Amino acid sequence: MRTLRRLALASSVLSLLAACAVETVRQTEGDYRFRAEARQNSYQAAVNKTYELARQKCASLGRGAQEIRGRALEDYYGGGYELYFHCYDLAQRAAQERQRAEEARREAERQRALAQEQQRQAELQRKKEEAEWERGRPAREAQARKERAELDARLRAVCPAYYLARQSCATAAHPAYCMGVRINNYSEWT
Repeated sequence: MRTLRRLALASSVLSLLAACAVETVRQTEGDYRFRAEARQNSYQAAVNKTYELARQKCASLGRGAQEIRGRALEDYYGGGYELYFHCYDLAQRAAQERQRAEEARREAERQRALAQEQQRQAELQRKKEEAEWERGRPAREAQARKERAELDARLRAVCPAYYLARQSCATAAHPAYCMGVRINNYSEWT
């Protein structure tokens, strides 16, 4: 029975210890080292509590908290989390954000102007190529007319010969051979 009471007392003490939290904030070389040992039932609760207390400490100074590094603390009683952070000036951070936004806006404007210039250059090149094509059109049309006239002249000479040869080879056993004999450079494709 005594053993059971001692065991119950020990578990009560341990559960009380597990609900405690040790929270310390001390400044180290311009930054703060913050240690929160949240003896709660989850490690994530200790992490959340640590960040909350860091924000509260910096808010009490009228500043914002920024993490430098953090690490887990594990011991017999439960999880804890140690956080190194510094408190930054909110006005200075806002000015930096405004400056970054202005630089991003200027860069976007520069990229847009560059894209517009590239489009303009491409349009000028296209118009130049179209004008060059139009300047060469009469020469191309003249060349096509010349080639067509040459083809017509050749066909006027060849077609009657093919017609006569086809008529005479129509009853032959091998018409292609017959055509080759009658016409020197015979081709079925002509």
